[in-house]
Amino acid sequence: MTTFNLAALNPLFSNHTAQNAYAVFLPAVQPFYVETASGQNTVHRTAGLPTALSSGYSSLNFLNPDSGLFHYKWALYSAGMAQLDLEKAKERQGMIMNRDKEASFLFADSGGYQVASKTINVDVKNEVKLDEFRAKSLAWMNECASVIMPLDFPQSKRRLAGERLSFDEALDKTENSLKFIVREHSRRPNEIIANVVQGATMAEQEIWLQRLKGYSTDAWALPWRLHESVQSTLQLLVRMDEMGLFKTCRYLHFFGVSRLHFAGALTLIMRAMRQKYPELVITYDSAAPLTIAATCGQAYTTWHIERFRGKRAPDMRDEGEKDIGTFTFSHTPVPADISFRGSDDRFPALTSPLGLQLTVGDLCIREQPTDNGGAWDELSTSLVAAHNVYVHVLALTQLNALMDQELKSRPTMALSHVFADFRSIVDRVFSPGTSSAKAMNALYSGKDVLQFFDRKNEAKLFDIKQGELPDWSSTDLEEFPELTELPLMHE
Repeated sequence: MTTFNLAALNPLFSNHTAQNAYAVFLPAVQPFYVETASGQNTVHRTAGLPTALSSGYSSLNFLNPDSGLFHYKWALYSAGMAQLDLEKAKERQGMIMNRDKEASFLFADSGGYQVASKTINVDVKNEVKLDEFRAKSLAWMNECASVIMPLDFPQSKRRLAGERLSFDEALDKTENSLKFIVREHSRRPNEIIANVVQGATMAEQEIWLQRLKGYSTDAWALPWRLHESVQSTLQLLVRMDEMGLFKTCRYLHFFGVSRLHFAGALTLIMRAMRQKYPELVITYDSAAPLTIAATCGQAYTTWHIERFRGKRAPDMRDEGEKDIGTFTFSHTPVPADISFRGSDDRFPALTSPLGLQLTVGDLCIREQPTDNGGAWDELSTSLVAAHNVYVHVLALTQLNALMDQELKSRPTMALSHVFADFRSIVDRVFSPGTSSAKAMNALYSGKDVLQFFDRKNEAKLFDIKQGELPDWSSTDLEEFPELTELPLMHE
């Protein structure tokens, strides 16, 4: 079996200091996928596995360069979703626990979001109970992770109603987690410890950084609330730079990034920051490729440029006004009905090594349908998720390459002009000769360019399907421009 190395499409794969490297996407793998790729048997597969899985279930393990249908060395997994009993984890989640640490990279999220949103039941007011969870998650991260993260406490009453923590409480408990690491953890050579920035305002972020900057860390992470406004994000990075926080920083991570044009912007930010810090790597994660398979039963087909949703029609715009676009995915629904059981119809998205080999019958496998009439089992969902991960990574690589091609020559697309303007701003902001004051002025003067990449311009497929306005309460679903023509579930 030939394994295609998707990771090698990023120049960073073979050269850690490559100036043309792309910011690194980390698929946020989910428990259903991890357990399936780790070889957990599926009771409905009485006739055996699809022929595409020549190495059995491990064909889906893209962290394994030898058995996977494709190899992608980077991923993220959360302690809030993991099996923290190490013996059970090794048995059920071998994709994570038994991975080759030389051939793959795993960023371990702390589980703070799951604690705050009550996805897992930990009494945040009880420090003894918190220490018990800290100990279990630390032991798990110590066993499997490339980057470990002390348990952080996001502070956002509107979006995390189960949290019930004030800013001061969230900061105190996050610092207690760092103290727990210092007290209970023997640091290993080359180990990377990440610190998280929180705070609903710039003033709170300043307080947070001042309190926690003294702890020895090699990475910083920004939750998705802190990159809703790109101008504010860059102001925060300038302030962190001024405080000297990137001098020992090896990784700068952005949680919950699904908007593709912002992924290109992250590449340009990383290259700009490498003017000062040549080995700094920006990473970002999204669960969208997996959850859109599990929640909506949809497969990525390709990517396209969606035209900018301006208030004025093209024929009413000012002379010379640009028709801007955003990168987004195209999707297709995958039949999940019992009537397709045994079908030889081809999988409807032939854009991955897996998609090229699957039939609809490989997915519709249950003899008795579920309550909603579906014939998929756990493996069916994982098959579509694996396809989506491949297409997501390939699309990001293609978009970064297209951006570079356009920027190297004279930009021909309106969208490329936005990237060119963005690059000019961030290169100036992070130039070694630029003072903090001049950097801030550059951000203020470039606000019109920066806001193009803001999250507020996008909505989520799930919310559109329900006919509701987005409340941004979850980062587990892909965001889409409102006017994108998509095959929604109720159609």
